[in-house]
Amino acid sequence: MALRLVTGRSGSGKTRYILNEIHKRLQEDPAGPLLLLLVPEQATFQTEQALVAAQETGGSLRAQVLSFRRLAHRIMQETGGSAVVTVGELGRAMLIRRALAANRERLRLFRAETQGLAVQMNDLFTEWKRYGVSPEQAQIAAESLAASGADDPLLADKLHDLALVYRETERQLAGRWQDGEDLLRRLAENIPSSSMLEGAEVWLDGFHGFTPREFAVIGALLRRCRRVTVALCLDRPYGAGEAPDELELFHRTAETSRALCELAEAEGVPVEPPVRLEPEVCPRFAGSPELARLEAMLRGAGSARDGIVPAYEGPAAGGISVHAAANPRAEAEAAARDMIRRVREDGLRWRDMAVFVRQLDLYADTLRAVFDDYRIPYFLDRKASASHHPLVELVRSALETVLNGWRTEAVLRCVKTDLLHPADGSAGRDEADELENYVLAAGIDGRRWHDDGAWRPPDRDDWDEDTGTAGGTGKEDAGRTHEEAAGGSGGEGSPGGKAANGATDGGNGTAGKTTDGTEDGGESANGAGAPAETAGGRLRRIRDAFVAPLRRLERNLRAAETFRGLCGATYEFLEEIRAADRLERWAEEDMAKGDPGRSRLHRQVWDGMVGLMDQLVELAGEDPADIPLFCEMVNAGLDQLRLGVVPPALDAVLIGSPERTRPDRLQALYFLGVNDGVVPLAIREDGPLSEEERERLSAMGLRMAPGVRRRLLDERFLIYLALTAPSRYLWIGYPVANEEGEGLLPSELIRRLCRWFPGLRPQWEAPEPSPDEPEDRQLAHAAYPGRALTLWISQIRAWRQGASLAPGWWSVHRWLTERPEWRERMARLVQSLTHANRETPLKPETIRLLYGDRLRLSVSRMERFVACPFRHFAAHGLRLKPRRLYRVDAPDIGRLFHAALRDAMEKLLSGDIPEAAADWRRETAAAAERLVPRMRSEIMLSSHRHLAVARKLVGVVTRAGGALGSHIRASAFRPVALEVDFGPDGPLPPLTVDLGGGRSLDVIGRIDRIDVSDTPQGPLLRVIDYKSGDTDLALDEVAHGLSLQMLTYLDVAVLHSPRWLGRPAAPAGVLYFHVHNPLLHVANRLPPEEAEAKLAAKYRMKGWVLADPDAVVRMDASLAGGGKSSIVPVEIRKDGHFSDYSRVAGPERWELLRRAVRNHIRRIGGRIASGDVSISPYRMNRRSPCAHCEFRPVCLFDPALEGNRYHPLRKGKDREEQWRMVETAASAGEDGRKDAAARREPAGEQEGAPRAVSETDAKKDGERHG
Repeated sequence: MALRLVTGRSGSGKTRYILNEIHKRLQEDPAGPLLLLLVPEQATFQTEQALVAAQETGGSLRAQVLSFRRLAHRIMQETGGSAVVTVGELGRAMLIRRALAANRERLRLFRAETQGLAVQMNDLFTEWKRYGVSPEQAQIAAESLAASGADDPLLADKLHDLALVYRETERQLAGRWQDGEDLLRRLAENIPSSSMLEGAEVWLDGFHGFTPREFAVIGALLRRCRRVTVALCLDRPYGAGEAPDELELFHRTAETSRALCELAEAEGVPVEPPVRLEPEVCPRFAGSPELARLEAMLRGAGSARDGIVPAYEGPAAGGISVHAAANPRAEAEAAARDMIRRVREDGLRWRDMAVFVRQLDLYADTLRAVFDDYRIPYFLDRKASASHHPLVELVRSALETVLNGWRTEAVLRCVKTDLLHPADGSAGRDEADELENYVLAAGIDGRRWHDDGAWRPPDRDDWDEDTGTAGGTGKEDAGRTHEEAAGGSGGEGSPGGKAANGATDGGNGTAGKTTDGTEDGGESANGAGAPAETAGGRLRRIRDAFVAPLRRLERNLRAAETFRGLCGATYEFLEEIRAADRLERWAEEDMAKGDPGRSRLHRQVWDGMVGLMDQLVELAGEDPADIPLFCEMVNAGLDQLRLGVVPPALDAVLIGSPERTRPDRLQALYFLGVNDGVVPLAIREDGPLSEEERERLSAMGLRMAPGVRRRLLDERFLIYLALTAPSRYLWIGYPVANEEGEGLLPSELIRRLCRWFPGLRPQWEAPEPSPDEPEDRQLAHAAYPGRALTLWISQIRAWRQGASLAPGWWSVHRWLTERPEWRERMARLVQSLTHANRETPLKPETIRLLYGDRLRLSVSRMERFVACPFRHFAAHGLRLKPRRLYRVDAPDIGRLFHAALRDAMEKLLSGDIPEAAADWRRETAAAAERLVPRMRSEIMLSSHRHLAVARKLVGVVTRAGGALGSHIRASAFRPVALEVDFGPDGPLPPLTVDLGGGRSLDVIGRIDRIDVSDTPQGPLLRVIDYKSGDTDLALDEVAHGLSLQMLTYLDVAVLHSPRWLGRPAAPAGVLYFHVHNPLLHVANRLPPEEAEAKLAAKYRMKGWVLADPDAVVRMDASLAGGGKSSIVPVEIRKDGHFSDYSRVAGPERWELLRRAVRNHIRRIGGRIASGDVSISPYRMNRRSPCAHCEFRPVCLFDPALEGNRYHPLRKGKDREEQWRMVETAASAGEDGRKDAAARREPAGEQEGAPRAVSETDAKKDGERHG
């Protein structure tokens, strides 16, 4: 029985000394007493390799490498106790969650369910156990704090709750199971009775400190074994009672040395003279004077000896280099290139290199991606969290589905794991996407998952069943427009062409509604669609395919009587969906792809899940079933599920962190992320106890782990160990910015290195080679063929734009083209050099398949084409649809406004027009209240928020109805048609245009309202459109074809007036009525009459009217004496003329507008028929359709790309310039001039007088346009 210390600096040969001693003992007596080498748990694998490699025989039964835990299992197998079930981190976390739930009423601070609370408590209780703090000691400390009336009642309450949960957790464990942290206590108790350790010799290596439980084990080993040798990284041994200075670099190991000597004295075991390994140059750095000097300087830095070691003046052997990179990705790539260079030029193996990162979680994904790209084998030394694995997510979300009443988010998370796909292949990812799209659009949630009546196509409002209409929108680009509800988008002979005659969705979706009230499933080839039952049946079939296992899980969980039954129901659920088989198939696929680490992960997660259920049965199997508690315990266990991994190959780069990873025989180290606040690490306490509270408890006698202050001081020791780990090369890097572009500062360590080594300067590592760099630096980026290929393409692209190109890149090109495996990939990438983001016109056969020979277009669709041809193609050719969500959008509000105003006006105008505004408001409010609950599958009844929105919408439309009534009472114009369709199936024929080549265009749509006023010269006709947004008719937009809707409506109404009105009519104007609830901004209180007048002016319609005083007075009788109208955009001066404010146009200009619109329609139809799908959005000033385009992820329009340019449109400076632009548009084309000649006004007729349209003209127009 003896204690011996082996001390030495980093690289002095302590591990080699121990391995040589073991090897010597084996040579002397291969079958003697046990030779035991204890190392940290994560170092057992590589230490076994080193031990076997040091032996000539290649193996031994006498020498064993174990960790403390594995030794405990070995001893208990011999002395008894191994049959007792051991509860690990998963079980402890579940017990803590159970204790929190059972004692919730007794808790003072931790009653609320906080994410991660069980994990934090588990870590704290583990620490208390390791440092010998019992539940009774914690309880006594809590009572002492409460009795002393301390000025910190928060700590007293916190310690009360922690002691309560700690005691309850231990009570559950007592007599039934053993905690994993109790293994060391049992080990210390059983060592004296172990015959295996009698006469054994024990070595401990790789430790810097021990917990009280580990010290107890060492004490037992001292009493039982022949000798215990402990190796410590220490410049000199410290004996009993010799306290090191707290700023000492080796303070941690010095304290350990002192404690070991005091332990030996207490046990009555002699302390042998220490073995001090103090070579002038450590063997590790014999071939690198720079690293040897770095070790010496690190020992002197920060102490009283700082400055004694002079600056390094030896040869620059390249042993140390510092690199600054633009970001972590560029830093990792620079390290990967250097590794490849070391392997090629210096003969290193991958296992001779390692990467250290202080915050491994921030770099793990980047390093994994870079090393995969560069084909560098690696091993990530950390316990991986399984929280994002599909199986873990499936169990979490499935239990959440049952517990929280089938919330849609939880159900969809289950579906997206791909583990619910039926084994027969009846539903896959496509059906999962279809299900997600539907439930998000239809608002399926909670009980609606099981209500078959709720599963129907959601693309219409319920009131359409009664009216056979779909209403309009207040925002043309926000979805289906009002006129498209009547028309459609297809053509005869095209897919969806037949349904386009009356489909609300205009061929733009899968489930529209036709004007005759039938549903359009959008699936059949002829566009007639499938019946609603078929569409609903498919949705329900897809739902049942995914949801049936979840329903059975819920039924089995609710039928369970004990926790054992709950665990059994969960396991049966996993068996039903064949989760194990699917995971095994994924593992085989990953192995075939060459990813053994990921392949092993699937099997580990399944084993972990089964182990979790087994532990839960052991812990609470016969307890009464409690589904909420069961879900909490399972979630707590899954939070603690960590997967240890074994290196997939012996020859691989080790990636780890300085505090965990213990590399052996390392030649090159790459230390990344050496930034301020990271090296040394700014440690923050994030557990249940703050740093101040921990210090206070330590002062009260509760032994705690080292606090933040001590750990910060020990950071220097970790840095020392990391920088002295390699024997030949040290590569240090730091990024100047993170992935988000935020600036980062280098660590103070960088400044010190540059001061200690005057010739050392940070090298800049750019993400890509720069033409200004030397050729060898540029070509160094091409370290791997795949990377070389992408870099060569970028260099050639820059060269084509005028940059210089190093000759070496042509060598790269020649090397790649000479190898068949890269030649084809290069040919494909070369095509990107000439790529322009352009879309070529469609082929004639494609055009006919999409649109047919007879185009049917709504005006809004033509406006969309002018805005961007590709946007039109995506919406109406490809028929793409953005995902719909269960919410009230602008189109829904627009449809409500149209339907409510239509219903109210039909009823009010069926008899005598009411004089009182209250009648209009009352009837409009009644119509809106009747329609609001039927919007979007009763969305307005789904929540209190939506009920409040509904009340606001009813108020808006009610006030707008009152304003419309006032307009009608003050006007001689009367509505004669509401929501009148023009098209093949409408009361009015379409506007037909011959496109030539046997093709024609039918313009279709729906007119909100047509008003007529009889005059001695004949009827005057105006068109009014309801808008939920503030809209006006801009002349420059008319000139460019962006605003054609209202003028087309007026043209159709006037053209066919003899047919539907019985006599020809003349145009009187086009007006937009803004449906809104205006607010008045005034400084002082207004009288009610003045306030009403100002509010009425807010409802003034916008647009253009005929420049005829008599016609204007017919629109607003108050203008008879002059003044500014509150109904139309007109102001008459005292001299009887219109002011500059007035938006009026004479007959000639109305004819000009009509010709301009006709020319635009003809030109647009021709471009669509010719297959124009160009990506050319317009830009007027700073306005562009790209700002709100739902198809931008499809076209990928970018002005910086070749071939992507905006189509600039000029905005008129004043009204006269805008009229000139309209005139230019009207005179474009021979047909436009012929139309103008046919409709030219008689000579001598003055502007401002209404023009009568003769029956002959009307007949000619009717013959010309069908």
